[in-house]
Amino acid sequence: MREAFFYGCMLFFSAYGIFSLVFFLRDFYAEKKYLRGKCIYTLLVLGEEELYPEEMIKALIFKDYKNDTGICEHKILVIPEEESGCNAKRIQRIFERETEVSVIGKEELLEHLCR
Repeated sequence: MREAFFYGCMLFFSAYGIFSLVFFLRDFYAEKKYLRGKCIYTLLVLGEEELYPEEMIKALIFKDYKNDTGICEHKILVIPEEESGCNAKRIQRIFERETEVSVIGKEELLEHLCR
């Protein structure tokens, strides 16, 4: 009786695994078709009272690299409340070599998104 239960469980879970793999591959390739050539923007409004803004941006970059499937482009737009503030200048200096991080003003946001 134990062997029948064991083989029944093996058959069920192997069939479940095969169907899960098929559905995952179908969803992955269907998603690839819709996201190819698109850009996903993450907006981060930065106030002067934020203590560690560079850690927040590094966490967002790490999340994008970890979850990235290479399908579409990711951009992080940092919008400081005060453009001449200390945090805005520090973020610009730290992330000037990163292509996916841009520090822009509130009035430049619409122009940047419409490009």
